[in-house]
Amino acid sequence: MQGNTPEKGTEIKVPVRNFLMIKRLEDDENKEGGVRLVGTIVQYVLHDGKIASVNKIDADKLSKYFNYRINDRSCDGDKTLTARRMEDPNPNIWRTTFQAHIPLKIMVEEEYFPFKIIRATAGIELSSGADGDTRIRPNLVLANTENIRSNVNISGVDRRGNIDTNVEDTLDGMVKYDLLTPYPEVVYKYDKEKGYCPVYAVTFHLTVNGNEKFVRTLLPLILVSALNTLYLWNDEYNDENDVSDKQNVKDLLGFTSTLALTVVFLFENIYDPAGNKAKLPDILYVLFIFVSLILSAIPSTAWRIVGAALFWCSFFFPISNYLRIKWKMHKKRPQKGTNKLFVKDDDYKQLDDFQDDVFVRLEPDAEDKKELKAGTKEKFDPNVFDFDKDDKTIFIKYPKAML
Repeated sequence: MQGNTPEKGTEIKVPVRNFLMIKRLEDDENKEGGVRLVGTIVQYVLHDGKIASVNKIDADKLSKYFNYRINDRSCDGDKTLTARRMEDPNPNIWRTTFQAHIPLKIMVEEEYFPFKIIRATAGIELSSGADGDTRIRPNLVLANTENIRSNVNISGVDRRGNIDTNVEDTLDGMVKYDLLTPYPEVVYKYDKEKGYCPVYAVTFHLTVNGNEKFVRTLLPLILVSALNTLYLWNDEYNDENDVSDKQNVKDLLGFTSTLALTVVFLFENIYDPAGNKAKLPDILYVLFIFVSLILSAIPSTAWRIVGAALFWCSFFFPISNYLRIKWKMHKKRPQKGTNKLFVKDDDYKQLDDFQDDVFVRLEPDAEDKKELKAGTKEKFDPNVFDFDKDDKTIFIKYPKAML
């Protein structure tokens, strides 16, 4: 051990900076429908001479960085994070640079057929280390509002080294999904019971562009509804005395059967329970269509009129879905100036220390161990950061306008 050697069986909380630079989001070739974040992680450990290593593997192997868990799964031994460079920028700091290919956890947040809003999250957790009987816990520090890009940063530099103002085009390398916004939500999670912060989450909002599917499904159904209405109109206003009632019924059944087959062919586009979280409006949409076809097949003018009307009424559901999802997308659009919280540009400087006027340490309050140290919240701009909590965790979130 170096410096002040801790007693065996003790616990040490070590300040750690974990800088994440995001280069792009791309399709995960190892998982159908998956997305991964490609970037760089730089981990700074402020050891202050109190520890010789984070993990003492054996006499010849000493780890000077904390291992990671991604979305609650260990990434040791895989290619999620690869340590590329280890340096000591000063006698009290270990710096390790990782190449990151982080698989994101995909969750459907909003779904209105055929549109979806997706949450794609990277939960990044630093695992505690040990040196004999001494437990070493990583306690993340946060950059304040003026230097917020030292937490999570989006590279705004293109391949030629020029500043790229179109961040979305630089960041979006996906085929299946589109970026709703190129700027993520960042949430740090402070453990109230243990008095430290080892984990944070970076979440992007993506969309499944349903415009093509919307048109591809809706237009044929409009055609089916129009043909059904025209067939009814023709029967009522075109007198053909030479055709028997029996023949009329036969023709009617044949026509409605053809329409039903067309709808069945389109059915997998309308309702896919395996790939969608079907809501009541989607179920009603399907029921309206099939009930209207059943009523249209009854050889009674009154029932056929009701069936045709019901078919036209069914279009309320997809049109309503379109308007609702567009409104929700609009609400999630970033406010003006959000790029200043994330985008790497000419003004950005990467700091290699733990300046107290820049980085805030998350520590328990002396009076109430389950609260943050008095004055901690005041170091963050309330227009950018939001503080929330439950029984076990204090959540520090930004940017506030997107929450």
